[in-house]
Amino acid sequence: MPSIFRKSFRHHNPLRATYLPLIARLRRIGFHKYRRRLTKRLFKKPGRWLFDAAYGSGLGGTGRMAIDLPGGSRTFRFDGRHGHFGMVYMHPEHLLFEPGVAALLDAFATGPKVFYDVGANWGMLSLYAATLPGFRGPIHAFEPVPLASRDLIDIVRQLGLESRIACHEVAASDRAGTARMKLPLAGDTGWSKISDDGDMDVRAARLDDMDLPDPDFIKLDVEGHEFQALFGARARLRRARPHVVLENWLELQTPNITADPLRLLEDEGYGLFIPCWQYARNGAPFLWPDAHPPTPERDQTFVLVPVTSEQRFLMSRHLSVYACPSERMNELRAAFEEIPRLM
Repeated sequence: MPSIFRKSFRHHNPLRATYLPLIARLRRIGFHKYRRRLTKRLFKKPGRWLFDAAYGSGLGGTGRMAIDLPGGSRTFRFDGRHGHFGMVYMHPEHLLFEPGVAALLDAFATGPKVFYDVGANWGMLSLYAATLPGFRGPIHAFEPVPLASRDLIDIVRQLGLESRIACHEVAASDRAGTARMKLPLAGDTGWSKISDDGDMDVRAARLDDMDLPDPDFIKLDVEGHEFQALFGARARLRRARPHVVLENWLELQTPNITADPLRLLEDEGYGLFIPCWQYARNGAPFLWPDAHPPTPERDQTFVLVPVTSEQRFLMSRHLSVYACPSERMNELRAAFEEIPRLM
């Protein structure tokens, strides 16, 4: 039976909102996930109505965020109308929006290694990587949607990180040219996806064709376009053998969207793992496969559970998959404790 890997992880979010304009505060009320039925009834619908009315009227505002970089804390401005910044202010302050990816970056983004942030949006994970004290390598952030790409470029400039984070306004795909991009409502570009019935054209390119250093770690979040992005990077996968973490949706009507990127990685000699969180109830350990841990404590146990592309269809609709090439298993074993089972 393949081994399970686990390590201790202390959640640390270097990003925090220091000022929210009214439109962002209304978004937080209207889109908050209320746990109690009464508070949901009192705040959810009225808050959503107020937000929709304010957003529809064109209400804007500039917010401010702080980030803890190795050289000290710095601040930057952001457009409060753009919903993708809710990744920071819609969640507990100590918890990064994608803590599983953060745990993998902590483990493998070290020294002068090269990080590709594919589907970077406004750059949250690129910025997170830039805060890691043991990581000094280049970061390449790929974001094709102009609204998000402009925010990414602007924030990198505000923070003076142009020499560290290179921004590429391009969609990673299996061919060069243009692609149709479908945009969500209310400025939340995190849900943008390539689709034949898209709203706008964006530039597309194969990662293999770009004049860039080979990656050591790839984060891939391209809303169903993962296979095409990986297919266009096969030469780099074979040459550099990077660690890969990708978003994966369960698409029962079009199962190839789910399976094809995982099968491609398996065919290229990668082992697949589901990032999970270990927690205990009544003295017994359990696994929690959601992106966020089930309890709010800062100190958690992060676990990688082996999986195959066929087994993926037995699991939840949305999850991340970590892929480790056989040539880098020594790095995995050095960063994690290898165990046969939880108990």
